[in-house]
Amino acid sequence: ASIEVALNRLLRQMQEAKLQQMRFVNDASHELRTPVSAIVGFLELLAKPELNGGQRKEAIELAGSTAQTLLGLIGNILDIDKIESGKYQITPQWSDVAQLVSQQCHTFDALAQQKGIVLHHHNALQEGIMLWLDPQALRQILNNLIGNALKFTAEGAIQVSCRLVQADETQGELTLIVSDSGCGISEAEQATLFHRYAQARQGRQQTGSGLGLLIVRRIVKEHGGSITLASQPGQGTTITVFLPRVERTIRLLPSSIPS
Repeated sequence: ASIEVALNRLLRQMQEAKLQQMRFVNDASHELRTPVSAIVGFLELLAKPELNGGQRKEAIELAGSTAQTLLGLIGNILDIDKIESGKYQITPQWSDVAQLVSQQCHTFDALAQQKGIVLHHHNALQEGIMLWLDPQALRQILNNLIGNALKFTAEGAIQVSCRLVQADETQGELTLIVSDSGCGISEAEQATLFHRYAQARQGRQQTGSGLGLLIVRRIVKEHGGSITLASQPGQGTTITVFLPRVERTIRLLPSSIPS
């Protein structure tokens, strides 16, 4: 009997290992698809003869920036299992969040242009402010949210904004908002979106595994934050990420340094 119990335990462990491997492959394919598509979009833009020298230079620079983001994402994909096992390591550093959000939005310019979507961002952060957080984790959050917004928006616009509500002299709550004019999501479907492999009806008509919001929620949770979703069918979607207790400081700007 003891041998049978041991064999059954071993079989369950092997089945769980196989399931974890399948989850890893799905996570990886979902995370890599969006930046790869962005790079392909930039390359297609470069093939257009009507581009002038300045436009070509900008497209090359943005493709390079997206490629760097892709490399960072590959590293973060390797941490997915660590997130689930509680071993995920946050690596905070002083970060220019306004610049980071702007750069991340620009990596989607080619895809937005191809679809005829207006993609713009609004920065309500104080000039020169630096925040103590994990910049690659923030890029991964934005990559998923903006990528999803583009996927499900056929026309109209996508708005990305960030602001900091100051709690005291050294800390505040960072708020990131991604709004789109896309197809929207019913209330019933919203209840399932943050579960593994869950997709709304429109999502099942697209490529992807429905892991984006799940990954975002887990990263946000590791930062002690929260995420909300507001949507109605045919009226677009707004996703808001709250990251509390973010330390802040002011970077000395050249104009403020005594000569």
